[in-house]
Amino acid sequence: MPSKQLIGIKQDNLIDNSVVDELFDNLAVDALSGQADAQVSDGSQFSVGEMIIVYDGEDTFETAVIQSISVNTLTMTANLAYSYPLGSLIGKYLGVLDTGNNKYTRALAPNLGDGSDGVFVSSGNVTWSSEKNFSSVLIQNGHTVTVSGNFEIKCQGAFEIELGGKLTAKGRGHAGGGGGNYGSSGAGNGGGSVYQLKNTGHGGGGAGVASGTNAAGGGGGGYGSNGGSGSYSYYSSDRGIGGIPYNNAAIDDKSIAYLKGSGGGGGGSALSNSGSGATGGGIIRISCKNFVMAGEVDCDGNNGSNGSTTNYKTAGGGGGAGGTIFIVCLLGATMGANIIHARGGIGGQGYNGSNFGYYPGGNGGNGRIRIEAGAISGTSSPTLATGYSSGADGRTKYGWYFIKNIETENETINVNCYVEQNIVEKKNLASLANADQVDVEISDALQFEVGDNVLIRENEKLEIKTIDNIVGNILTMGSDLKYSYTTLAEVLRIDVQGIISLVEAGENESLQDMVIKDIEDKGNDVYKFSFVKCIKNNAEESGGMKLVGVVRLKGRNTGETVDVSFNEVSWMWF
Repeated sequence: MPSKQLIGIKQDNLIDNSVVDELFDNLAVDALSGQADAQVSDGSQFSVGEMIIVYDGEDTFETAVIQSISVNTLTMTANLAYSYPLGSLIGKYLGVLDTGNNKYTRALAPNLGDGSDGVFVSSGNVTWSSEKNFSSVLIQNGHTVTVSGNFEIKCQGAFEIELGGKLTAKGRGHAGGGGGNYGSSGAGNGGGSVYQLKNTGHGGGGAGVASGTNAAGGGGGGYGSNGGSGSYSYYSSDRGIGGIPYNNAAIDDKSIAYLKGSGGGGGGSALSNSGSGATGGGIIRISCKNFVMAGEVDCDGNNGSNGSTTNYKTAGGGGGAGGTIFIVCLLGATMGANIIHARGGIGGQGYNGSNFGYYPGGNGGNGRIRIEAGAISGTSSPTLATGYSSGADGRTKYGWYFIKNIETENETINVNCYVEQNIVEKKNLASLANADQVDVEISDALQFEVGDNVLIRENEKLEIKTIDNIVGNILTMGSDLKYSYTTLAEVLRIDVQGIISLVEAGENESLQDMVIKDIEDKGNDVYKFSFVKCIKNNAEESGGMKLVGVVRLKGRNTGETVDVSFNEVSWMWF
Protein backbone atom coordinates (compact mmCIF):
# COMPACT_ATOMS: atom_id res chain seq x y z
CA MET A 1 0.00 0.00 0.00
CA PRO A 2 1.40 3.44 -0.85
CA SER A 3 3.00 5.22 2.08
CA LYS A 4 1.83 8.62 0.90
CA GLN A 5 -1.76 9.53 0.08
CA LEU A 6 -2.69 12.70 -1.75
CA ILE A 7 -5.69 14.92 -1.93
CA GLY A 8 -5.60 18.46 -3.24
CA ILE A 9 -8.11 21.16 -4.04
CA LYS A 10 -7.51 24.37 -5.98
CA GLN A 11 -10.36 26.77 -6.62
CA ASP A 12 -10.25 30.03 -8.52
CA ASN A 13 -13.23 32.37 -8.81
CA LEU A 14 -11.20 34.58 -11.16
CA ILE A 15 -11.28 37.64 -8.92
CA ASP A 16 -7.54 37.56 -8.29
CA ASN A 17 -5.50 39.71 -10.67
CA SER A 18 -2.13 38.26 -9.70
CA VAL A 19 0.31 37.11 -12.36
CA VAL A 20 0.41 33.32 -12.65
CA ASP A 21 3.32 32.92 -15.05
CA GLU A 22 5.43 35.78 -16.38
CA LEU A 23 6.93 33.87 -19.32
CA PHE A 24 6.62 36.00 -22.45
CA ASP A 25 8.65 37.07 -25.45
CA ASN A 26 8.18 38.93 -28.73
CA LEU A 27 8.34 37.65 -32.27
CA ALA A 28 11.71 38.56 -33.79
CA VAL A 29 10.35 38.30 -37.35
CA ASP A 30 6.90 38.14 -38.92
CA ALA A 31 5.09 34.82 -38.46
CA LEU A 32 2.76 34.03 -41.35
CA SER A 33 -0.39 31.94 -41.43
CA GLY A 34 0.26 28.45 -42.73
CA GLN A 35 3.74 28.15 -41.20
CA ALA A 36 4.63 26.28 -38.02
CA ASP A 37 7.71 28.28 -37.02
CA ALA A 38 7.84 31.34 -34.78
CA GLN A 39 11.14 33.08 -34.09
CA VAL A 40 11.59 34.67 -30.66
CA SER A 41 14.41 36.63 -29.03
CA ASP A 42 15.24 33.95 -26.45
CA GLY A 43 14.19 30.39 -27.16
CA SER A 44 15.78 29.11 -23.94
CA GLN A 45 12.77 30.42 -21.98
CA PHE A 46 10.47 27.89 -23.65
CA SER A 47 10.17 24.10 -23.43
CA VAL A 48 9.00 21.43 -25.87
CA GLY A 49 5.42 20.39 -25.09
CA GLU A 50 4.39 23.73 -23.58
CA MET A 51 1.13 25.29 -24.63
CA ILE A 52 1.61 28.93 -25.56
CA ILE A 53 -0.46 31.76 -27.00
CA VAL A 54 0.46 34.08 -29.87
CA TYR A 55 -1.14 37.54 -29.74
CA ASP A 56 -0.78 40.56 -32.01
CA GLY A 57 -1.54 43.00 -29.18
CA GLU A 58 -4.83 44.06 -30.69
CA ASP A 59 -7.42 41.52 -31.73
CA THR A 60 -5.86 38.36 -33.19
CA PHE A 61 -4.71 35.42 -31.09
CA GLU A 62 -4.41 31.65 -31.12
CA THR A 63 -3.00 28.87 -29.01
CA ALA A 64 -0.29 26.44 -30.05
CA VAL A 65 1.86 23.64 -28.62
CA ILE A 66 5.64 23.64 -29.09
CA GLN A 67 6.87 20.55 -30.94
CA SER A 68 10.57 21.42 -31.16
CA ILE A 69 13.02 24.26 -30.46
CA SER A 70 16.09 25.19 -32.50
CA VAL A 71 17.94 28.02 -30.74
CA ASN A 72 15.36 30.84 -31.01
CA THR A 73 12.96 29.19 -33.45
CA LEU A 74 9.88 27.51 -31.99
CA THR A 75 8.20 24.93 -34.22
CA MET A 76 4.56 24.24 -33.39
CA THR A 77 2.67 20.98 -33.72
CA ALA A 78 0.35 22.65 -36.25
CA ASN A 79 0.59 25.59 -38.66
CA LEU A 80 -0.50 29.02 -37.48
CA ALA A 81 -4.05 29.98 -38.45
CA TYR A 82 -3.29 33.73 -38.56
CA SER A 83 -0.37 36.02 -39.39
CA TYR A 84 1.45 38.01 -36.70
CA PRO A 85 3.78 40.97 -37.28
CA LEU A 86 7.22 41.55 -35.83
CA GLY A 87 6.93 42.32 -32.11
CA SER A 88 3.76 40.31 -31.49
CA LEU A 89 3.66 38.71 -28.07
CA ILE A 90 4.10 35.01 -27.45
CA GLY A 91 3.89 33.41 -24.03
CA LYS A 92 2.28 30.91 -21.68
CA TYR A 93 -1.37 30.01 -22.12
CA LEU A 94 -3.07 31.98 -19.38
CA GLY A 95 -5.58 34.75 -19.18
CA VAL A 96 -5.93 38.36 -20.30
CA LEU A 97 -2.83 40.06 -21.64
CA ASP A 98 -1.54 43.05 -19.68
CA THR A 99 -0.33 45.08 -22.66
CA GLY A 100 1.15 47.76 -20.43
CA ASN A 101 3.52 45.42 -18.60
CA ASN A 102 3.68 42.63 -21.22
CA LYS A 103 2.36 39.94 -18.89
CA TYR A 104 -0.43 37.42 -19.14
CA THR A 105 -2.66 37.78 -16.10
CA ARG A 106 -5.86 36.48 -14.62
CA ALA A 107 -7.84 39.69 -14.62
CA LEU A 108 -10.88 40.74 -12.69
CA ALA A 109 -13.97 40.45 -14.84
CA PRO A 110 -16.00 43.68 -15.14
CA ASN A 111 -18.65 44.20 -12.51
CA LEU A 112 -21.86 44.06 -14.51
CA GLY A 113 -24.07 44.74 -11.52
CA ASP A 114 -27.13 42.86 -10.31
CA GLY A 115 -29.61 43.93 -13.00
CA SER A 116 -31.94 45.33 -10.33
CA ASP A 117 -33.08 48.22 -12.57
CA GLY A 118 -34.27 45.75 -15.20
CA VAL A 119 -34.48 46.33 -18.94
CA PHE A 120 -34.09 49.93 -20.10
CA VAL A 121 -35.67 50.95 -23.40
CA SER A 122 -35.78 54.71 -23.88
CA SER A 123 -39.18 56.31 -24.45
CA GLY A 124 -37.91 59.89 -24.58
CA ASN A 125 -35.19 62.08 -23.14
CA VAL A 126 -34.06 61.26 -19.61
CA THR A 127 -31.28 62.16 -17.14
CA TRP A 128 -29.45 59.59 -14.99
CA SER A 129 -28.14 61.13 -11.77
CA SER A 130 -27.18 57.97 -9.83
CA GLU A 131 -25.63 54.56 -10.49
CA LYS A 132 -27.72 52.18 -12.60
CA ASN A 133 -27.90 48.37 -12.66
CA PHE A 134 -29.66 47.33 -15.87
CA SER A 135 -30.09 43.89 -17.40
CA SER A 136 -29.94 45.51 -20.88
CA VAL A 137 -29.98 49.02 -22.35
CA LEU A 138 -31.44 50.30 -25.63
CA ILE A 139 -31.34 54.03 -26.40
CA GLN A 140 -33.63 54.51 -29.37
CA ASN A 141 -33.55 56.85 -32.36
CA GLY A 142 -34.33 60.44 -31.39
CA HIS A 143 -33.81 59.93 -27.66
CA THR A 144 -31.04 61.44 -25.51
CA VAL A 145 -29.87 60.06 -22.17
CA THR A 146 -27.85 62.56 -20.11
CA VAL A 147 -25.40 61.40 -17.45
CA SER A 148 -25.08 63.78 -14.51
CA GLY A 149 -22.29 62.98 -12.07
CA ASN A 150 -19.39 60.55 -11.70
CA PHE A 151 -20.89 57.08 -11.27
CA GLU A 152 -20.85 53.75 -13.09
CA ILE A 153 -23.63 52.49 -15.36
CA LYS A 154 -23.69 48.68 -15.07
CA CYS A 155 -25.40 46.46 -17.62
CA GLN A 156 -25.53 42.66 -17.51
CA GLY A 157 -26.36 42.37 -21.22
CA ALA A 158 -25.99 44.46 -24.35
CA PHE A 159 -25.67 48.25 -24.11
CA GLU A 160 -27.02 49.46 -27.45
CA ILE A 161 -27.47 52.93 -28.93
CA GLU A 162 -29.45 53.10 -32.14
CA LEU A 163 -28.69 55.48 -35.00
CA GLY A 164 -30.09 58.83 -33.90
CA GLY A 165 -29.87 57.95 -30.20
CA LYS A 166 -27.42 59.68 -27.88
CA LEU A 167 -25.71 59.21 -24.52
CA THR A 168 -24.23 62.48 -23.32
CA ALA A 169 -22.34 64.22 -20.53
CA LYS A 170 -21.59 67.24 -22.71
CA GLY A 171 -20.88 70.33 -20.61
CA ARG A 172 -21.19 68.40 -17.31
CA GLY A 173 -17.63 69.06 -16.17
CA HIS A 174 -15.87 71.91 -14.38
CA ALA A 175 -17.40 75.37 -14.76
CA GLY A 176 -15.93 78.14 -16.87
CA GLY A 177 -14.99 81.60 -15.70
CA GLY A 178 -17.28 84.59 -16.06
CA GLY A 179 -16.76 87.22 -18.77
CA GLY A 180 -15.49 90.67 -17.87
CA ASN A 181 -17.63 93.73 -18.42
CA TYR A 182 -17.12 97.46 -18.52
CA GLY A 183 -13.46 97.62 -17.63
CA SER A 184 -13.06 94.33 -15.81
CA SER A 185 -11.01 91.26 -16.62
CA GLY A 186 -12.60 87.85 -17.08
CA ALA A 187 -12.43 85.07 -14.52
CA GLY A 188 -10.00 82.23 -15.18
CA ASN A 189 -10.78 78.66 -14.27
CA GLY A 190 -7.97 76.78 -12.54
CA GLY A 191 -9.02 73.14 -12.90
CA GLY A 192 -12.51 73.85 -11.64
CA SER A 193 -11.45 74.90 -8.18
CA VAL A 194 -9.11 77.93 -8.42
CA TYR A 195 -10.08 81.07 -10.26
CA GLN A 196 -7.33 83.41 -11.40
CA LEU A 197 -6.68 86.19 -13.88
CA LYS A 198 -4.03 84.28 -15.81
CA ASN A 199 -3.32 80.58 -16.01
CA THR A 200 -0.34 79.46 -13.94
CA GLY A 201 -0.28 75.70 -14.41
CA HIS A 202 -3.86 74.51 -13.94
CA GLY A 203 -6.18 72.67 -16.29
CA GLY A 204 -8.64 75.56 -16.48
CA GLY A 205 -8.29 78.29 -19.08
CA GLY A 206 -6.84 81.62 -18.00
CA ALA A 207 -8.84 84.83 -18.17
CA GLY A 208 -8.58 87.60 -20.67
CA VAL A 209 -7.39 90.88 -19.14
CA ALA A 210 -9.01 94.27 -19.67
CA SER A 211 -6.32 96.80 -20.56
CA GLY A 212 -7.09 100.34 -21.63
CA THR A 213 -9.58 100.25 -24.49
CA ASN A 214 -8.51 96.74 -25.54
CA ALA A 215 -10.08 93.29 -25.26
CA ALA A 216 -8.64 89.78 -24.90
CA GLY A 217 -10.16 86.32 -25.19
CA GLY A 218 -10.17 83.71 -22.43
CA GLY A 219 -8.04 80.58 -22.63
CA GLY A 220 -9.54 77.21 -23.43
CA GLY A 221 -9.72 74.54 -20.74
CA GLY A 222 -7.15 71.72 -20.82
CA TYR A 223 -7.43 68.00 -19.98
CA GLY A 224 -6.23 65.39 -22.49
CA SER A 225 -4.45 68.12 -24.45
CA ASN A 226 -3.64 71.80 -24.01
CA GLY A 227 -6.36 74.37 -24.28
CA GLY A 228 -5.80 77.12 -26.83
CA SER A 229 -4.89 80.63 -25.75
CA GLY A 230 -7.23 83.54 -26.42
CA SER A 231 -6.72 86.23 -29.01
CA TYR A 232 -6.19 89.90 -28.19
CA SER A 233 -6.68 93.36 -29.67
CA TYR A 234 -3.38 94.95 -28.64
CA TYR A 235 -1.27 93.37 -25.86
CA SER A 236 -0.40 89.69 -26.19
CA SER A 237 0.06 89.56 -22.44
CA ASP A 238 -3.64 90.32 -22.02
CA ARG A 239 -4.86 87.04 -23.51
CA GLY A 240 -5.99 84.13 -21.38
CA ILE A 241 -3.53 81.22 -21.54
CA GLY A 242 -4.90 77.76 -22.34
CA GLY A 243 -5.07 75.14 -19.61
CA ILE A 244 -2.55 72.30 -19.49
CA PRO A 245 -3.13 68.50 -19.61
CA TYR A 246 -3.56 66.36 -16.50
CA ASN A 247 -4.22 62.67 -15.70
CA ASN A 248 -2.21 60.00 -17.61
CA ALA A 249 -2.69 59.36 -21.31
CA ALA A 250 -4.03 55.79 -20.93
CA ILE A 251 -6.25 56.72 -17.94
CA ASP A 252 -5.35 53.32 -16.48
CA ASP A 253 -4.39 54.72 -13.07
CA LYS A 254 -7.74 54.32 -11.35
CA SER A 255 -6.88 56.70 -8.54
CA ILE A 256 -7.09 59.55 -11.07
CA ALA A 257 -8.85 57.86 -14.00
CA TYR A 258 -12.27 59.45 -13.80
CA LEU A 259 -11.81 63.22 -14.08
CA LYS A 260 -13.88 65.97 -15.65
CA GLY A 261 -12.82 68.40 -18.34
CA SER A 262 -11.77 71.88 -17.22
CA GLY A 263 -13.69 75.03 -17.96
CA GLY A 264 -12.55 77.88 -20.19
CA GLY A 265 -11.52 81.31 -19.00
CA GLY A 266 -13.73 84.36 -19.43
CA GLY A 267 -12.91 87.11 -21.92
CA GLY A 268 -11.95 90.62 -20.77
CA SER A 269 -12.83 94.02 -22.19
CA ALA A 270 -12.59 97.61 -21.12
CA LEU A 271 -15.94 99.04 -22.11
CA SER A 272 -18.47 96.27 -22.73
CA ASN A 273 -19.47 92.68 -21.91
CA SER A 274 -17.17 89.86 -23.01
CA GLY A 275 -18.04 86.19 -23.31
CA SER A 276 -17.92 83.71 -20.43
CA GLY A 277 -15.77 80.61 -20.41
CA ALA A 278 -17.53 77.32 -21.15
CA THR A 279 -18.05 74.29 -18.95
CA GLY A 280 -15.94 71.21 -19.66
CA GLY A 281 -17.20 67.74 -20.49
CA GLY A 282 -18.38 65.35 -17.77
CA ILE A 283 -17.76 61.64 -17.14
CA ILE A 284 -19.37 58.57 -18.73
CA ARG A 285 -18.49 55.18 -17.21
CA ILE A 286 -20.03 51.94 -18.50
CA SER A 287 -19.49 48.27 -17.64
CA CYS A 288 -21.48 45.94 -19.88
CA LYS A 289 -21.51 42.54 -21.56
CA ASN A 290 -21.11 44.08 -25.00
CA PHE A 291 -21.39 47.57 -26.43
CA VAL A 292 -23.12 48.19 -29.78
CA MET A 293 -23.34 51.75 -31.01
CA ALA A 294 -24.71 53.25 -34.19
CA GLY A 295 -25.74 56.46 -32.43
CA GLU A 296 -23.51 58.80 -30.45
CA VAL A 297 -21.67 59.11 -27.14
CA ASP A 298 -20.92 62.77 -26.48
CA CYS A 299 -18.63 63.96 -23.68
CA ASP A 300 -17.54 67.22 -25.34
CA GLY A 301 -16.86 70.52 -23.62
CA ASN A 302 -19.23 73.40 -24.32
CA ASN A 303 -18.40 76.29 -26.62
CA GLY A 304 -17.30 79.61 -25.13
CA SER A 305 -19.80 82.47 -25.08
CA ASN A 306 -19.57 85.36 -27.53
CA GLY A 307 -18.95 88.93 -26.47
CA SER A 308 -21.65 91.52 -26.95
CA THR A 309 -21.92 93.41 -30.25
CA THR A 310 -21.90 97.03 -29.12
CA ASN A 311 -19.80 99.99 -30.31
CA TYR A 312 -16.92 98.79 -28.13
CA LYS A 313 -14.39 96.01 -28.28
CA THR A 314 -15.35 92.71 -26.66
CA ALA A 315 -13.76 89.24 -26.57
CA GLY A 316 -14.94 85.64 -26.53
CA GLY A 317 -14.78 83.15 -23.68
CA GLY A 318 -12.61 80.03 -23.83
CA GLY A 319 -14.06 76.63 -24.78
CA GLY A 320 -14.38 73.85 -22.21
CA ALA A 321 -12.17 70.75 -22.41
CA GLY A 322 -13.62 67.35 -23.28
CA GLY A 323 -14.34 64.95 -20.40
CA THR A 324 -13.80 61.22 -19.73
CA ILE A 325 -15.35 58.17 -21.42
CA PHE A 326 -14.42 54.80 -19.86
CA ILE A 327 -16.10 51.64 -21.18
CA VAL A 328 -15.33 48.05 -20.11
CA CYS A 329 -16.96 45.17 -22.01
CA LEU A 330 -17.04 41.50 -21.13
CA LEU A 331 -17.20 40.70 -24.86
CA GLY A 332 -16.80 43.24 -27.67
CA ALA A 333 -17.34 46.92 -28.46
CA THR A 334 -18.70 47.82 -31.90
CA MET A 335 -19.02 51.41 -33.04
CA GLY A 336 -18.65 53.55 -36.15
CA ALA A 337 -16.12 56.24 -37.03
CA ASN A 338 -15.70 58.97 -34.41
CA ILE A 339 -19.27 58.77 -33.12
CA ILE A 340 -17.86 58.41 -29.62
CA HIS A 341 -16.11 61.64 -28.76
CA ALA A 342 -14.79 63.86 -25.96
CA ARG A 343 -13.67 66.93 -27.88
CA GLY A 344 -12.99 70.43 -26.63
CA GLY A 345 -15.48 73.24 -27.19
CA ILE A 346 -14.80 76.13 -29.56
CA GLY A 347 -13.84 79.53 -28.19
CA GLY A 348 -16.42 82.31 -28.40
CA GLN A 349 -16.08 85.33 -30.71
CA GLY A 350 -15.79 89.03 -29.90
CA TYR A 351 -16.43 92.41 -31.53
CA ASN A 352 -13.96 95.04 -32.76
CA GLY A 353 -16.33 97.98 -32.55
CA SER A 354 -17.76 97.55 -36.02
CA ASN A 355 -17.61 93.86 -36.96
CA PHE A 356 -18.23 90.56 -35.20
CA GLY A 357 -15.73 87.65 -35.26
CA TYR A 358 -12.72 89.17 -33.55
CA TYR A 359 -10.65 88.38 -30.41
CA PRO A 360 -11.90 84.82 -29.91
CA GLY A 361 -11.35 82.73 -26.85
CA GLY A 362 -9.11 79.67 -27.12
CA ASN A 363 -10.55 76.28 -27.99
CA GLY A 364 -10.83 73.68 -25.27
CA GLY A 365 -8.46 70.68 -25.27
CA ASN A 366 -9.54 67.12 -25.98
CA GLY A 367 -10.76 64.81 -23.22
CA ARG A 368 -9.71 61.19 -22.66
CA ILE A 369 -11.30 57.90 -23.84
CA ARG A 370 -10.49 54.32 -22.84
CA ILE A 371 -12.28 51.15 -23.97
CA GLU A 372 -11.44 47.66 -22.72
CA ALA A 373 -12.99 44.78 -24.65
CA GLY A 374 -12.12 41.46 -26.21
CA ALA A 375 -12.60 43.03 -29.65
CA ILE A 376 -13.00 46.69 -30.62
CA SER A 377 -14.40 47.87 -33.94
CA GLY A 378 -14.51 51.55 -34.81
CA THR A 379 -12.72 54.78 -33.93
CA SER A 380 -13.15 57.69 -31.53
CA SER A 381 -12.18 61.34 -31.23
CA PRO A 382 -9.70 61.67 -29.60
CA THR A 383 -8.17 58.26 -30.29
CA LEU A 384 -9.14 55.81 -27.56
CA ALA A 385 -6.70 53.99 -25.31
CA THR A 386 -7.07 50.22 -25.24
CA GLY A 387 -5.59 47.10 -23.64
CA TYR A 388 -5.73 45.63 -20.18
CA SER A 389 -3.59 46.98 -17.37
CA SER A 390 -2.85 45.39 -14.03
CA GLY A 391 -4.99 48.00 -12.34
CA ALA A 392 -7.90 48.04 -14.77
CA ASP A 393 -10.82 45.65 -15.10
CA GLY A 394 -10.53 43.06 -17.82
CA ARG A 395 -11.74 39.53 -18.31
CA THR A 396 -10.37 36.03 -18.60
CA LYS A 397 -10.27 35.72 -22.34
CA TYR A 398 -7.96 32.95 -23.46
CA GLY A 399 -7.89 30.26 -20.81
CA TRP A 400 -6.64 29.24 -17.40
CA TYR A 401 -3.41 27.44 -16.51
CA PHE A 402 -1.68 26.23 -13.38
CA ILE A 403 1.28 24.06 -12.37
CA LYS A 404 1.45 22.24 -9.04
CA ASN A 405 4.44 20.22 -7.86
CA ILE A 406 3.23 17.23 -5.84
CA GLU A 407 4.75 14.19 -4.17
CA THR A 408 2.89 10.89 -4.08
CA GLU A 409 3.50 7.19 -4.35
CA ASN A 410 -0.01 6.47 -5.60
CA GLU A 411 0.12 4.49 -8.82
CA THR A 412 -2.62 6.60 -10.35
CA ILE A 413 -4.03 10.04 -9.68
CA ASN A 414 -7.66 10.96 -10.33
CA VAL A 415 -8.17 14.59 -11.35
CA ASN A 416 -11.49 16.43 -11.49
CA CYS A 417 -11.99 19.88 -13.02
CA TYR A 418 -15.20 21.89 -12.57
CA VAL A 419 -15.88 24.82 -14.91
CA GLU A 420 -18.88 27.15 -15.24
CA GLN A 421 -19.29 28.35 -18.83
CA ASN A 422 -21.59 30.89 -20.45
CA ILE A 423 -23.05 29.28 -23.59
CA VAL A 424 -22.66 31.69 -26.53
CA GLU A 425 -23.71 29.49 -29.46
CA LYS A 426 -26.88 27.39 -29.59
CA LYS A 427 -29.24 26.37 -32.40
CA ASN A 428 -32.59 24.59 -32.60
CA LEU A 429 -33.01 21.37 -34.53
CA ALA A 430 -34.39 21.99 -38.03
CA SER A 431 -35.94 18.50 -38.24
CA LEU A 432 -36.84 15.59 -35.99
CA ALA A 433 -34.01 13.38 -34.72
CA ASN A 434 -34.59 9.77 -33.68
CA ALA A 435 -32.78 7.68 -31.11
CA ASP A 436 -29.99 5.51 -32.60
CA GLN A 437 -29.28 7.91 -35.49
CA VAL A 438 -26.00 9.85 -35.76
CA ASP A 439 -27.12 12.86 -37.86
CA VAL A 440 -28.92 15.96 -36.60
CA GLU A 441 -29.96 18.95 -38.69
CA ILE A 442 -29.78 22.43 -37.14
CA SER A 443 -30.91 25.85 -38.36
CA ASP A 444 -27.37 27.18 -38.97
CA ALA A 445 -24.09 25.26 -38.59
CA LEU A 446 -21.75 28.16 -39.42
CA GLN A 447 -20.37 28.50 -35.89
CA PHE A 448 -19.82 24.76 -35.35
CA GLU A 449 -16.71 22.78 -36.29
CA VAL A 450 -15.65 19.16 -36.56
CA GLY A 451 -14.30 18.13 -33.17
CA ASP A 452 -16.58 20.42 -31.17
CA ASN A 453 -18.27 18.95 -28.12
CA VAL A 454 -21.95 19.79 -28.08
CA LEU A 455 -24.80 19.44 -25.62
CA ILE A 456 -28.14 18.26 -27.05
CA ARG A 457 -31.10 18.89 -24.81
CA GLU A 458 -34.88 19.06 -24.77
CA ASN A 459 -36.62 19.42 -21.41
CA GLU A 460 -35.18 16.64 -19.23
CA LYS A 461 -33.42 14.83 -22.07
CA LEU A 462 -29.75 15.70 -22.28
CA GLU A 463 -26.63 14.14 -23.80
CA ILE A 464 -23.11 15.14 -24.89
CA LYS A 465 -21.77 14.36 -28.35
CA THR A 466 -18.70 15.14 -30.45
CA ILE A 467 -19.11 16.35 -34.04
CA ASP A 468 -17.39 14.00 -36.51
CA ASN A 469 -18.50 15.63 -39.75
CA ILE A 470 -20.49 18.62 -41.04
CA VAL A 471 -22.26 18.83 -44.41
CA GLY A 472 -24.34 21.97 -44.82
CA ASN A 473 -26.39 22.22 -41.63
CA ILE A 474 -26.24 18.48 -40.87
CA LEU A 475 -23.99 17.49 -37.98
CA THR A 476 -22.79 13.89 -37.84
CA MET A 477 -21.99 12.79 -34.31
CA GLY A 478 -19.35 10.33 -33.20
CA SER A 479 -21.97 8.00 -31.70
CA ASP A 480 -25.71 7.32 -31.90
CA LEU A 481 -28.23 9.51 -30.13
CA LYS A 482 -29.62 8.08 -26.92
CA TYR A 483 -32.95 9.95 -27.15
CA SER A 484 -35.35 11.19 -29.82
CA TYR A 485 -35.83 14.95 -30.21
CA THR A 486 -38.30 17.39 -31.75
CA THR A 487 -37.49 20.76 -33.30
CA LEU A 488 -37.78 22.30 -29.83
CA ALA A 489 -34.48 20.65 -28.95
CA GLU A 490 -31.31 22.74 -28.89
CA VAL A 491 -27.70 21.97 -29.79
CA LEU A 492 -25.35 23.98 -27.56
CA ARG A 493 -21.67 24.38 -28.35
CA ILE A 494 -19.38 23.56 -25.41
CA ASP A 495 -16.42 25.94 -25.53
CA VAL A 496 -14.42 24.79 -22.53
CA GLN A 497 -12.13 21.78 -22.37
CA GLY A 498 -10.28 20.42 -19.37
CA ILE A 499 -6.71 19.32 -20.15
CA ILE A 500 -4.34 17.61 -17.72
CA SER A 501 -0.76 16.42 -17.57
CA LEU A 502 1.30 14.54 -14.97
CA VAL A 503 5.03 14.20 -15.60
CA GLU A 504 8.15 14.06 -13.51
CA ALA A 505 9.32 17.43 -12.24
CA GLY A 506 11.51 19.06 -14.87
CA GLU A 507 10.03 17.06 -17.76
CA ASN A 508 8.01 18.50 -20.64
CA GLU A 509 4.26 18.60 -20.36
CA SER A 510 2.26 15.81 -21.96
CA LEU A 511 -1.23 17.24 -22.19
CA GLN A 512 -4.28 14.98 -22.43
CA ASP A 513 -7.94 15.91 -22.89
CA MET A 514 -10.21 15.20 -19.94
CA VAL A 515 -13.68 13.68 -20.31
CA ILE A 516 -16.96 15.42 -19.40
CA LYS A 517 -18.66 13.37 -16.70
CA ASP A 518 -21.46 15.56 -15.32
CA ILE A 519 -23.40 18.66 -16.36
CA GLU A 520 -25.37 21.06 -14.19
CA ASP A 521 -27.71 23.68 -15.62
CA LYS A 522 -27.17 26.85 -13.57
CA GLY A 523 -29.78 28.85 -15.51
CA ASN A 524 -29.44 31.83 -17.87
CA ASP A 525 -27.35 29.76 -20.33
CA VAL A 526 -24.70 28.98 -17.72
CA TYR A 527 -23.64 25.35 -17.36
CA LYS A 528 -21.25 23.73 -14.93
CA PHE A 529 -19.17 20.98 -16.53
CA SER A 530 -17.30 18.31 -14.58
CA PHE A 531 -14.20 16.98 -16.37
CA VAL A 532 -12.43 13.83 -15.12
CA LYS A 533 -9.21 12.00 -15.95
CA CYS A 534 -7.25 9.17 -14.33
CA ILE A 535 -3.50 9.59 -14.93
CA LYS A 536 -0.83 6.98 -14.32
CA ASN A 537 2.07 7.99 -12.10
CA ASN A 538 5.27 7.13 -14.00
CA ALA A 539 7.70 8.58 -11.48
CA GLU A 540 10.76 6.36 -11.09
CA GLU A 541 12.82 8.63 -8.89
CA SER A 542 12.18 11.00 -6.02
CA GLY A 543 11.69 14.67 -6.73
CA GLY A 544 7.94 14.73 -7.13
CA MET A 545 5.61 15.09 -10.05
CA LYS A 546 4.46 18.12 -12.00
CA LEU A 547 0.66 18.34 -12.22
CA VAL A 548 -0.43 20.67 -15.01
CA GLY A 549 -4.03 21.76 -15.42
CA VAL A 550 -5.43 23.80 -18.30
CA VAL A 551 -8.90 25.04 -19.16
CA ARG A 552 -8.90 25.78 -22.85
CA LEU A 553 -11.39 28.10 -24.55
CA LYS A 554 -12.52 27.75 -28.13
CA GLY A 555 -11.63 31.29 -29.21
CA ARG A 556 -12.29 32.53 -32.74
CA ASN A 557 -11.44 29.55 -34.94
CA THR A 558 -14.48 30.25 -37.12
CA GLY A 559 -14.09 34.01 -37.19
CA GLU A 560 -16.76 34.56 -34.56
CA THR A 561 -16.93 37.96 -32.92
CA VAL A 562 -18.32 36.78 -29.59
CA ASP A 563 -15.72 35.34 -27.23
CA VAL A 564 -16.37 32.66 -24.66
CA SER A 565 -16.27 33.53 -20.98
CA PHE A 566 -16.21 31.31 -17.94
CA ASN A 567 -16.87 32.09 -14.32
CA GLU A 568 -15.12 29.68 -12.01
CA VAL A 569 -12.56 26.88 -12.11
CA SER A 570 -12.09 24.23 -9.43
CA TRP A 571 -9.57 21.37 -9.47
CA MET A 572 -9.44 18.30 -7.25
CA TRP A 573 -6.92 15.47 -7.32
CA PHE A 574 -6.58 12.38 -5.16
